Amino acid sequence: MKYRQLTKEQFESLHEDFAKFLATQSIDAKEWKQIKKEKAQVAEEEMNIFSDVVWDDVLTKTAYVEHFSKTSVNLFKCDENEIHRIA
Repeated sequence: MKYRQLTKEQFESLHEDFAKFLATQSIDAKEWKQIKKEKAQVAEEEMNIFSDVVWDDVLTKTAYVEHFSKTSVNLFKCDENEIHRIA
């Protein structure tokens, strides 16, 4: 796992995408319920893989990042291989 697992709320908001992901793994809704019940480790692994796919997509599309602290504000521009502080 490259990133953290999505939260329950994030999974709920992405439930359609998760269902499509499971379909690519040849897992339908009935089988998913069975896996969650009988093979918790396999279910966890599928959720981790999906989480990594989502985070990879989000980070690939990120163009700018803002960071605010009590004493400063920073703005970064994200290129494919580097991040540059611009303000």
